Amino acid sequence: MRIPLYTILLLALISVQANAQGLVSGVVKSASDGSTIPGATVVVKGTTTGTVTDLSGAYSVNVPGGSNTLVFSFVGMKTLEVAIDGRTKIDVSLETDVIGIDEVVVIGYASTRKQDLSVAASTIKIGDNNKGRPASLGNLIQGQMSGVKVTQSGDPTAEAAISIRGKGNKSGDAVLIVVDGVPNAPYNPADIETITVLKDAASSAIYGAHAGSGGVIIITTKQAKEGKLSVEANVWQGVQQAWRLPEVLTSEQFNMVWKDASEAAGKTVPATYDPIQFPYGNVTRTDWVDAIFRIGRMEHYDLTLRGGSKDLKALASISYDNVEGTLIRNFS
Repeated sequence: MRIPLYTILLLALISVQANAQGLVSGVVKSASDGSTIPGATVVVKGTTTGTVTDLSGAYSVNVPGGSNTLVFSFVGMKTLEVAIDGRTKIDVSLETDVIGIDEVVVIGYASTRKQDLSVAASTIKIGDNNKGRPASLGNLIQGQMSGVKVTQSGDPTAEAAISIRGKGNKSGDAVLIVVDGVPNAPYNPADIETITVLKDAASSAIYGAHAGSGGVIIITTKQAKEGKLSVEANVWQGVQQAWRLPEVLTSEQFNMVWKDASEAAGKTVPATYDPIQFPYGNVTRTDWVDAIFRIGRMEHYDLTLRGGSKDLKALASISYDNVEGTLIRNFS
C-alpha cells in the first residue's frame, strides 16, 4: 500500500510540534500590588532547564520537547505551576506565602523561624480554643508544652507557680516574664496573643541580670489594627476543687489504733482513747477535711475594643475575675 507524500509530511510536522515546545517568555509579578519580581526562578518541571527573571521581572526559557509545565517560585511567595499548552507568552502573578505564627518564635532580640533556632523554645498561640480557660498565664500554658510545670494553690489571690525544666538551683529561681520586650511589665492576660517559653540557659542569657536559671517566658500581646471598630467579649464560668484529698480516720478507727499500739507496747490504753471508759470519744462528729475544703466558683469576663484608621489605631481592654479558692479561709 502506498502512502501519499503529503500525509508523511503532515505526520512529521505533528511529531515535531509535539516534541519541541520552543521559546516561552513572559513577566512575573506580585499578586498583592502588581509590581514585577526580579530574581524569581522559572524552571521547566521534570528537567534541569530554567532561568531567573531580570530586573523588570521578564523571563524567557527554552522548553524541551515533551515538557508542558513551568514552575515559578520566589522567596516569600507561593510556588506556582502553569501548563504551557502550546503558548509562547505566559505572564503570572505570585501570591505572598504567609508564615504561620507557630513557625515564628520571638526570642527577645529578634523574631526568627522555629526551624532556624539552635535553642530550646516552645510557642503557643492563644486562639478561640483557649477562650474557655480563665485568663491567667498559668492556666493558659498548663499542659500545653513539655518541660513546663504549673502548680496551682488553693489561694485565689496567689499566682500559679511556674517552673521550667525543674528548679534552677536550691532556692528555685523565679521565671522571668517579658511582655512585648519589657521584663516584668504589667499585662492583661486577655490581651495575650502568643506565649514563647525559652527553656535553656543560652536563650535566657540575653536578659542578663534580669533572668536567673529559672527560664524566660516571652509574651506578645495583641496590637491595634486598622479597620472598623471590632468588639471581642469573653465570658467564662466554672468550678475548681482540690484533687486527691487526704483520707482521715474516724474516731472509732483512731481509738483502735491507740488500742493496738498500747497492747503492742504492753501499756494500758489511756482513758481518753478507751471507748469503754469514754464512749463520747468514739463518735465522729466532724469531717475536718470536708470542713476546710470546698468546690470553688470561678468567673472571668473580658472585653477588647480595637480599630482605627491608617494614621491612628487604638486598642483598649478590660477584664474582671472572681475566683473562689478551694481552701476555706477563716478570719478572726
